[in-house]
Amino acid sequence: NALKYYQKALSLNPNDKSLYLNIAQIYNSKNNFTEAAKYSKEAMIRFPDDKQVKTLNSEINSRQAGAIYEEATKLRDSGKYTEALAAYNKIPNQGYETYVGIAGVYQLLKDYPHAIEYYKKALTLKPYDEEVSVALAGVYIYDNNNKEAEPLLKNVLAKNPNNTQAKEFLAYINKNNAETIIQTADQKSVV
Repeated sequence: NALKYYQKALSLNPNDKSLYLNIAQIYNSKNNFTEAAKYSKEAMIRFPDDKQVKTLNSEINSRQAGAIYEEATKLRDSGKYTEALAAYNKIPNQGYETYVGIAGVYQLLKDYPHAIEYYKKALTLKPYDEEVSVALAGVYIYDNNNKEAEPLLKNVLAKNPNNTQAKEFLAYINKNNAETIIQTADQKSVV
């Protein structure tokens, strides 16, 4: 009932900031982010410098992004990769976690160029993130680009010599490099 009366009051007095805030807050509490954002955005247009309006708008955007992120993650975990990508891409103001989520889905799809692109975006926001650096190195390895993977892994191990995954990836690269050297030497001796 409160919503009905607030909307009626708003139609009579469209310059009452508190009505926009109250309506947006009600929709926000019901997880109806589309309607909450509609009233919040209208309040932002009418009262662009108001601190309460900015705070509520930010909260609604954050909750909406969180809900979409959760849904995208569920889709990814259930193997619905295309739908997961579509959901991740709907997240407003994408950031670190969204980039990592998108990169992970591309990696599962074996679309390594896009996985690399999004892991790099995540690293621009958190340059020393160990997990993302190792994940990116792994994608480079899967994409047969050990030259790009090796410095990432050495950087991780310089900061954390106990990173097991980085050690395993680097050992794989070193073994591959040794095998390549042996094969090249064998080919030269045959000629």
